[in-house]
Amino acid sequence: MPSTRVVLGILALALTVRVATVLLLHGLWGPEALLIEDSGKYRIAAAAGLRHADVMPAYLAFLRVFETAFGPGVLWPVLGQAMVDALTCVAIAGMAGSLAPRLAAPAGLLAALNPTQLVITSLVLTDSLFLFFCALALWATLAWLRQPRWWLALAVGLTLGLGILARVMLMPWALALPLLLLGALAIARRPLLRCIPQLLAGAAVTACLVVPVAYDNKARFGGFGLSSQGGAHTLLWLVPLVMESVDGTPHAEGATLMHARFADTIALEGNPFARSRAMTAAAFEALGELGPLPLAKAWAYGAAINLFSPAIILASPVRTLPRTGFFATEGDSKLDKIVTFLFRNDNATYAWILLIGAAGTFALRLVQVRGLWRLLRSGDRVVLASTLLLLAWIGFVLAINGPIASAKYRAPAEAAFVVLLAAGLRRPNHD
Repeated sequence: MPSTRVVLGILALALTVRVATVLLLHGLWGPEALLIEDSGKYRIAAAAGLRHADVMPAYLAFLRVFETAFGPGVLWPVLGQAMVDALTCVAIAGMAGSLAPRLAAPAGLLAALNPTQLVITSLVLTDSLFLFFCALALWATLAWLRQPRWWLALAVGLTLGLGILARVMLMPWALALPLLLLGALAIARRPLLRCIPQLLAGAAVTACLVVPVAYDNKARFGGFGLSSQGGAHTLLWLVPLVMESVDGTPHAEGATLMHARFADTIALEGNPFARSRAMTAAAFEALGELGPLPLAKAWAYGAAINLFSPAIILASPVRTLPRTGFFATEGDSKLDKIVTFLFRNDNATYAWILLIGAAGTFALRLVQVRGLWRLLRSGDRVVLASTLLLLAWIGFVLAINGPIASAKYRAPAEAAFVVLLAAGLRRPNHD
């Protein structure tokens, strides 16, 4: 755990920067500067006090707290997100300190100034709350790996469960984590027989938080599951983007084709979870027809964009510049589309911001590779196991998002990226 002085310093800096950013955006561009495409869905659901089959309950509950206390404005919940993300910076410092104590303060400082966190926090989206739970879960996991204790194992289970209640994408990680930790324990030479009961207890805590949501969905919507969003995500986003990697078919056109092709099949299903399963089955049928090579290309393009896309283009003053959006940009292939968007953009101001931001992001990635190398060759087996776990987390975030590409989709991996950046800028004790 970082010292009290470090924690308070990180909190003060992070909160000051975030509140100032939010107030500046709100003051210059109005409440619309704090909204993005999905914001309306969350605000309507929270205001109505409704449970949605395709939205996990944690963020809606978060918004309802501010709706009840301050009314329907968007400023207060975003200021609440600023506080949450300031605490995320402390959690990231704790993660870094679990690897090497001298990395805690620089990691917290870098997190406080992290552009991706600043942009995401200023928008009404689930991402800042989700990143908070992810960072806490990673911190508890790394601390448990260094010194396995029951309370840390329970903390891992609790934070994973809360993270799943914010976004269901964390569920595959929660299922895989016990196996990953068994490998990490072997690398770190920790006693497996003593640790396995703790892993099971943590998994039980996660299940106790998550399973009631599935039963509630069964009672409310007639289908057992956590979210009905997966089918539409797979059929109307993943498949069209794989099609685009084949012949440049625009996303909107591909989504229309998929919807028309399977509309009758989907319409036969009565509840949202059955429809989601039908859409998923249809998506896998289409992906099977496309073959593995386009699938691999689409995932590779998506990972590259998620890794190197600058967060600044999501900020409202930049995002709202008049231009052709990326998904609407024409091209004979995905690569041609990317080149057109980068170098033949129809808004010169946006293009320069994008190119300079991408160059800066690329430079950060080089420093993070240096930090990764330093940690891997530290000579400390716990640090090695922890670093491989962080690398697995980054890979998971890139893989689960697939070809759907934007800086906001890499947000859950930012905690790990910041730790690697701190290690790249400051030599760990073990090196």
